[in-house]
Amino acid sequence: MVNINAWRSKLAFFACLVTLVCATTSIVLSFIWYSEHGYNPARALRFFTNISNTITLFASAFIMPFAINGIRKKRFVIPKWLSLLFYSGTICTTVVFLFAVVFILPFNREFAIGGKQFFLHIVCPIMVLTSFQFVEAKYEYSLKERLLCLMPFIIYSF
Repeated sequence: MVNINAWRSKLAFFACLVTLVCATTSIVLSFIWYSEHGYNPARALRFFTNISNTITLFASAFIMPFAINGIRKKRFVIPKWLSLLFYSGTICTTVVFLFAVVFILPFNREFAIGGKQFFLHIVCPIMVLTSFQFVEAKYEYSLKERLLCLMPFIIYSF
């Protein structure tokens, strides 16, 4: 059982590292694109893609020390608030992925998956979903907590 926990800690660390790199890269690419086109880079944060990547970036960064501690102590445990934050980021990036593939792709392939959009709309969400499967803390979320995790999407929708 100890070896399984050590393996899970290493897997969680690697998954969070990949998610952290993907989210950071996607946000930086957006900032660069806006700067190159003469816009304020902060405008990139008005799109839900970058907001969801920012949430997962913070969640992954916060989980990594727990994964390192899990590697050292052979037990990977994250607090529930952090699990909820990562769950929220996963929901948000999944919404981005589904929206890009289902609604944008049939009408505008370039905007859905062309250039940097492929990384933003396809690669990052898949990496976050994969990472969430390895990091999931096995908490039971109440209806209130699940609705709380949907708040970034609900607020952005309005």
